[in-house]
Amino acid sequence: MTLNSEEVYCYCLMVPKQLNWLGFSPGGIVFKDNKPIKLLEIKCPYSGLTDGPEMFCNKLKYLVQASVCRMAFGLTMRTGQLYCLSLNMVLDSKSRKIINSILQFMKREADAGAPMIPFSKVQQRVSAATGISLRTINRVAKEGREIEKGEKPSFSTPNKIRKNRKSKVALDDFDKDSLCLSSAHTQMPFYKSWPVNSKNIGVQLKQRHQYYGQIQLGLAILNLQVCDFVVYSAKSNSFLKLEIPFDEKFASNLILAITKKILHKYVTYFVQKTEEDYFNILVYYLL
Repeated sequence: MTLNSEEVYCYCLMVPKQLNWLGFSPGGIVFKDNKPIKLLEIKCPYSGLTDGPEMFCNKLKYLVQASVCRMAFGLTMRTGQLYCLSLNMVLDSKSRKIINSILQFMKREADAGAPMIPFSKVQQRVSAATGISLRTINRVAKEGREIEKGEKPSFSTPNKIRKNRKSKVALDDFDKDSLCLSSAHTQMPFYKSWPVNSKNIGVQLKQRHQYYGQIQLGLAILNLQVCDFVVYSAKSNSFLKLEIPFDEKFASNLILAITKKILHKYVTYFVQKTEEDYFNILVYYLL
């Protein structure tokens, strides 16, 4: 698979020259300008037949909830997911509704050839354009002045306690997809991703799971610094991507443990087996 200067190649067993008792079979290796830059591992869980990637957070044993993670949803058959690079945030349905309201307001003014509300009435114009009440605009403007003066660090979200609230919040498809969305820069040829948004809640790969050890061993053998761990959903034809960085300490301890096991068990076994063979041959000729 190829896109611009990046290509994904699949290999069989990779054996390092200096550690030729080790081996690794990568799902794929990403090349850019004829140089390997990433390891690619793809998992297709059985639950992907009935669930989309947004449900993997709770069902897959090798994923764990995290307040901050580097991941992205690749949406191969969907549209409408918007990411604002300048603000470094995902534009949800409410944000897009406000933007559309502003566009319609400006379009009406352009068609009329004159301002619908005098330019001097700034807050009234903002209220009419965004569809937000003038009272709310006044509060936001006041908060903005406090931030400019250094009285507040940034805009804050008030935490209101609502008693006896029985109604449920209706989420559209975009909001559901955004619940677990955080992102990582990449230019993989078969999916799209967005920059990291640490405010979103996502998941990460468990370090105690064998998949983590598999990835770290592969990164060490291939001398790569990052792996794209992809979990595919056949139901929605989309997937979850986690960017797993190379953990040098973990990989070193893993290789050391594997080497000790090989030397202690297998080499000892072959030495003992060889001694038994020599003894049997000696006994055969002596008798």
